[in-house]
Amino acid sequence: MRINTIIPYIGVAIVSILTTNLYNTEKQPEADVVYAVQTPTKLIIPLINREETHCLAHNIYFEGRGESVQGQLGIGLVTLNRVRDRDYPNTVCKVVWQHRQFSWTLDGKSDTPKDTNAYTTAYLIASSILDKDNAIRDFTHGSLMYHADYVEPYWKDHYKQTTKIGSHIFYARNN
Repeated sequence: MRINTIIPYIGVAIVSILTTNLYNTEKQPEADVVYAVQTPTKLIIPLINREETHCLAHNIYFEGRGESVQGQLGIGLVTLNRVRDRDYPNTVCKVVWQHRQFSWTLDGKSDTPKDTNAYTTAYLIASSILDKDNAIRDFTHGSLMYHADYVEPYWKDHYKQTTKIGSHIFYARNN
């Protein structure tokens, strides 16, 4: 690995580190340094679970690569909210690959990202979300569901709308 570039990103600079293949979804070591965040006071180089990061990055990429960074963060936060919820599996990969939850996982198309820049952005967002030291506020307000604004899912009346970001509408449970 070697340091590639410094990318201005959500108020901090992220130093992206090249790996041999960001798209490789085969079993990797449990933890690997994938990026560093430069803050005014310290350099943070977190160890994160690479397999979970790949699953989350793929979900962000395929569900929202055309969205803003905030929209992509929202997709990642929904995925993490599901991991924390009692009605969903307890890992990112199990949530992403849960049957019939995300359309890209069952569309029959290749699951290999084609847009390198968009995937790198999704990977950095996924890494940031999974980094336990980052305090990313859940601006989706606990949302467990979302959909594009051009579809009408059968379940939308059973949840309360929390926010709209770009073309995605986010929903939490009615409590």
